[in-house]
Amino acid sequence: MTSKPVFDIQITTYSLSIQLSLNGFSFCIATNDGKIITCFSESKNNDILTEEELLNKVIETFNTKPELQASFQTIEVIYQNDLFTLVPKELFDINNKSEYLNYSVKTLVTDFITHDPITNTNIINIFIPYININNYLIDQLGEFNYQHSSKLLIENVLNNNRNTEKVFVYVSNGIFEVIITKDKELLLFNTFTYKTNEDVLYYILFCMEQLSLSPNETEVILLSLIDEDLYTLIYTYIRNVTKSNEKTDLILHKLALKI
Repeated sequence: MTSKPVFDIQITTYSLSIQLSLNGFSFCIATNDGKIITCFSESKNNDILTEEELLNKVIETFNTKPELQASFQTIEVIYQNDLFTLVPKELFDINNKSEYLNYSVKTLVTDFITHDPITNTNIINIFIPYININNYLIDQLGEFNYQHSSKLLIENVLNNNRNTEKVFVYVSNGIFEVIITKDKELLLFNTFTYKTNEDVLYYILFCMEQLSLSPNETEVILLSLIDEDLYTLIYTYIRNVTKSNEKTDLILHKLALKI
């Protein structure tokens, strides 16, 4: 069933952000002055989609959401998956991108591998987008910018952290990231899948242990809104926790659209 447009799709001063992961699909439309007009999100809880199933979900959404037929001035596509790695710029060789990924990701000969520098760092982000979905979006939207969620999160925390070690945690649907920084330097970034709240706590504590960070003293900042049970569990073992009221579905969209 097709819904009516919620705004004038003939106006060309809108920005579109699309987030893609094997746990779901979402989009956010905003005016270029940062006012969010509409958002849509569909997730699969802890179920994992195949790339083909995700593509079908994207096609279905474009066929049933007339607002996606608007003329957008800015289009950002965000890939959130574990098909990435971080490499120091001085060690990066553009001709060997697959070699870096092979240490942590099983790659295929047919994979399209791209890279992105992380602003104000000496880090290169190498990742694999879903190329079939990219091609479909090009047909539907024309040119757009795409990047990996890890780049957005790292740039955000480095821009907002100017003192001692801090741990940042971004929890979304079935996946979460742990980011540890000191001053303007990235000490650790890792992505984990989870099924229970105990999984989240375990990996946060494990990452802190690797860097000898005290769970009683080190500040842990939750970047996304989490359920109260998970917060209570984290706070039981980590005493310096900063909560967030930011809805998970909006965080990456707002970072991509700079709002």
